Parts: sequence; structure tokens; C-alpha cells
Amino acid sequence: MMKKIISSLLVLLVFMCSLPVYAAQTSKEMSSALQKKYGMNITFVTNYTESEKLSLLEQLDSILSHLGAAFVREVVSCYTQKGYTVTIRLERLM
Repeated sequence: MMKKIISSLLVLLVFMCSLPVYAAQTSKEMSSALQKKYGMNITFVTNYTESEKLSLLEQLDSILSHLGAAFVREVVSCYTQKGYTVTIRLERLM
């Protein structure tokens, strides 16, 4: 009886806890979502695997989210109003 209750609670918790926003997305979809969120372009200069791209995008989102999306968009808008294009280029340097 106790095992059924515990397993039912675990199943309920799994359904209640949301997965990360980007868990089911491809790197292209995630990159597009981050571009909209922060107002800047994101490009991959070096060939990366899909998992590497997703990892880099997750790290980028984590870093920029500490600054705050509104703040990043504000800074980006200062540059775009002067005619610049803001792009983050992800490139492997050896």
C-alpha cells in the first residue's frame, strides 16, 4: 500500500515538474528562441554537433539570464539604433 502511494506521488511530481524550456527543441529552434528573447543574432561559425550546439546555447542563455533579458535587449537596442547589428558568434578556436 505504501509503495503504491509513494509511486503515485512520484508520478504526480514528474508530471507537475516542468522540463526545461529547450529540452525538446533543436539547436536551430533554441537559437531562434534566444534571438527573440535577447534581441541579437546568434551564429555558429565552427561546425559543432547538435549536442554541442544545444550545450553552448544553454550556457549562453544561463549567462545572459543573469543579466536579465530586458537589460540585454536594452543594450542591444542602443547599438541597433545606431545602425549596428549585434551578433554572438560561437566559434571553436584552436
